[in-house]
Amino acid sequence: MCQRAYEDDLSIGNDDRLFRRIHLTQNHCLAKDKAHKLMSLRPDTCRLFQQIVCIDALPGDPSHGLVCGNKNNRRILEGLRDSALWVIPPEAPTFESIQREARSRAKPEET
Repeated sequence: MCQRAYEDDLSIGNDDRLFRRIHLTQNHCLAKDKAHKLMSLRPDTCRLFQQIVCIDALPGDPSHGLVCGNKNNRRILEGLRDSALWVIPPEAPTFESIQREARSRAKPEET
């Protein structure tokens, strides 16, 4: 849920793609970290599930936006989840591959 009131920005078209980085551990997102996976949602899907889509430009990231609304409702949460498309990698990684990647990143590199 957003901390302040936002209005739905209809200049963000329903056919646009909204991207979301997903960290292996769902912790802090660091833009240059290889551990990130990328998903996308369409604004019309977000709006269908009572979400507000708005621009929230940041320094160095003028295209940054927000999807605001109550996501504690199971129907909304599952609807957004099931509508998301994997971008990088093109398919959802398996739990085992995520564990394997996390273990390999935790090992110190040999020189």
